[in-house]
Amino acid sequence: MGLFVSPSPLSPPTRGGESSYRKTFLSLLLIFLCLCSTWSPCLADTLTIEIQSSFSVRENSLEGTITVVNRGDEPSRKVHAEFAVAGEIVVKDIADLLDVRKAASFTFNKSLGGIKPGTYAVPITIVFHDAKLYPFSALACPTFTVGEPFSPGLVCSAAPQDKGGEITFEIQNQDSFSRKIRSSFLYPREFYCPRPEILFNLEPLERKTFSYSLLRATAIPGARYPVFSVLEFESEKGHHCLVCPGEIRFMEGGNWFKRTRWYWLAGWILMILLGILPKKRKKTPLSQKKMVDII
Repeated sequence: MGLFVSPSPLSPPTRGGESSYRKTFLSLLLIFLCLCSTWSPCLADTLTIEIQSSFSVRENSLEGTITVVNRGDEPSRKVHAEFAVAGEIVVKDIADLLDVRKAASFTFNKSLGGIKPGTYAVPITIVFHDAKLYPFSALACPTFTVGEPFSPGLVCSAAPQDKGGEITFEIQNQDSFSRKIRSSFLYPREFYCPRPEILFNLEPLERKTFSYSLLRATAIPGARYPVFSVLEFESEKGHHCLVCPGEIRFMEGGNWFKRTRWYWLAGWILMILLGILPKKRKKTPLSQKKMVDII
């Protein structure tokens, strides 16, 4: 006589469950380590400062209002402004803490002395900090006019720079007179420029390119930084100024594995998830179950 005996519910449990838990724990630990090793500052909160300004010239003095707006998703700390009027540097504290979507502003009144009629630039640098008091900077370069405005007769442009190192501007003289140009470079504190001022002559109707070397100091990969070339010259009419904007797109470099680490991470997670999903057990036919003969 034969009797088929299935495993008893009182039998000791198999160690498969313990192995599964161990595998799940190790898999989650591996995911955590992958996330830590591939963390980038670009994943952190975004700090973005917008600069607004308005100027008016009254009785040989410049009255102005400068407003900063936090367009990021993290509060900015220890915000202050540095700007230049008629060759004088002005430093002004704005706010100890500027919350998200909040604005802060200040006004000033500066004497212009005996400057000539014409157009002048006001380079503005806003310095701000994150929660760890790491410094950042934002730039703007508005202009104001003393007397009647007149055209400088120049056009200028710059292509966005993706790799840093050097940014090139192109300028054209649209007048029939030669010009002696002074170009001053306004750049963020996160970079360093060894030669921020260039002097050159521009013949009638001549087109010319000029470049600035730009070295990374504390720039963050993936960020975009505005820069400005302030072009100035003198004529019988007065002082001429043209502000030419540019942009540095500091893209992340590194080796191929570092640039593609997110694809590697996605592949690891997929493999891990497939490994920890419960597998469907195959049913064992009755003919293959253990048979005990009882005599």
